[in-house]
Amino acid sequence: MMNLVAKMAKTLHGDYFEYIYRGNFTPQITQNIINLTEKKFYVDDQTKTIRKRISFIMIECLQNITRHQDKPDDFEMANSDLFILQKFSNAIFVSAGNIVKNEHISSLKHKLDSVIGLTADELKKHYKDVLESGEISDKGGAGLGILSMARRTEGNIVYKFRKINDEYSYYYIQNRIFLENEPPTEDFSDLFSLDRISKFHLLLNRENILLNFNGEFAFDNLESILPILETQAIGQKKTKRIAFELTVKLLKNIIFFGDNDNHYDESNPNSDNTRGVFLLCKQNNHLYLTTSNLIQNSKVLLLKNKIDLINSLEKESLPKIKIYLEEFFETSESNKPDLSLIDMRQKSNNEIYYSIKKINDKVSFFIIQVII
Repeated sequence: MMNLVAKMAKTLHGDYFEYIYRGNFTPQITQNIINLTEKKFYVDDQTKTIRKRISFIMIECLQNITRHQDKPDDFEMANSDLFILQKFSNAIFVSAGNIVKNEHISSLKHKLDSVIGLTADELKKHYKDVLESGEISDKGGAGLGILSMARRTEGNIVYKFRKINDEYSYYYIQNRIFLENEPPTEDFSDLFSLDRISKFHLLLNRENILLNFNGEFAFDNLESILPILETQAIGQKKTKRIAFELTVKLLKNIIFFGDNDNHYDESNPNSDNTRGVFLLCKQNNHLYLTTSNLIQNSKVLLLKNKIDLINSLEKESLPKIKIYLEEFFETSESNKPDLSLIDMRQKSNNEIYYSIKKINDKVSFFIIQVII
């Protein structure tokens, strides 16, 4: 798990943004995904003017999952749908994956192939023809969702089918929006290709990863991430409360203590210090909450010593030690063991797991994980 987060953290620098949700999709989850991702585009200067178009495509993709999927009896398979939003340079990629019966693939391919590559005028005419034909299917329309996405992406849609068994396949669709009406100059093929996404989906299924967020964190993120936790089958009320509290502490750790990349400005230590990775995973009846952010190398030894000290303490003594530290170190904030780390150890009833991977002479990746 640590190695996976480390790979994800390699894209922390620059303008890269990625949001991944895998699992059961409900109207509530769909709305929280939209709320969380829209916040990114409200503050992004590149995307402010087209955020409505982005939101529309996101909604169509999410509706594609909730309305146009085939549900197998197998619980794990039925709850492995996928939504991915990525931004890189001047391009936005909205991808979705869900299960369809193999018998429906031919019809889907026909609808997709009929719109890909058409001009704006051709798409407009095709849309009008479909409306006038009145051919409404039991899935809610004659490919109107696909047509609507094609019109708003100017035909920049790609798709892929990956066979699961003789009855079902995964159906992946990706909408590409180029903010400057042309593909980005940087090579994006590896990060955004559906071949990569479908392989990554296998990993998400195998590791039972439910949620991944890679980008800028702020308190607004908490308002949308926490309700998504509430909808997951992650245990009883007490377990969910602990997961909430630990998630808040982990994300605050990114917001308050994350540092910049190799452009770190010592004169303004609070500038652009909110980039990080958050990953939620469920394995063997345990929840794994993992975050990663950048820290200055000058802080590494102190942070390592704090965590090692807290891990060495007896669990029974943690409450008293926390009170003592709050009083004794009141005037020496920089040297005291971080009290949120004590809370993490106490509430998770486990050691705090961490890894520190040096990037360059200025910064390192700090990865921290708590298990419930």
